[in-house]
Amino acid sequence: MPKVFSKAKLKEMSEIDVSGVAGLVNLQELYVRDFCIHRFNQGIDPDIFKDNKNLRKLSLTKTNFKSIDEQTFKNQEKLEYLNFYDNYFESIPDNLFSNQKYLKYINLRLSNNLKEIPKAVKKVIGLETILF
Repeated sequence: MPKVFSKAKLKEMSEIDVSGVAGLVNLQELYVRDFCIHRFNQGIDPDIFKDNKNLRKLSLTKTNFKSIDEQTFKNQEKLEYLNFYDNYFESIPDNLFSNQKYLKYINLRLSNNLKEIPKAVKKVIGLETILF
C-alpha cells in the first residue's frame, strides 16, 4: 500500500537522510530547511524525487547543496514552486526544468556560487517570479 502524505516539513535538525520521501506518491509539498544532509552533502541525488510525481512545492533552503543533476525533476511535471534559497550551487544544468510546464516561482537568492541567472531558469515558459 502506498504511503499517503500531502505535505512534509523537515527543519532545524543537524542530519537526516531524506531518501525517506521516495515512495510518497501523493506528496505535494516538501519543505527542508537548515539541514546538513549527510548523504547528499555535495549534490542532490537525481532519483530522490522520482516517485513524487504530484510534487507541486519544493523548498530546500540552507541545505548546503553544491550540485544538481539535470534529471532530478524529470518526473515532476506539476512542480509550481521551487525554493533553493541559501545553497552553494556552482551551476544549474541547462535542461533542469525542461519538463516543468507549471513552474511559476524559483528562488536562487544567496546561492553564493552562481554569478548570473542560469540558462535553465531563462528557458522556463510561464515563470512569474525569479529571486536571484
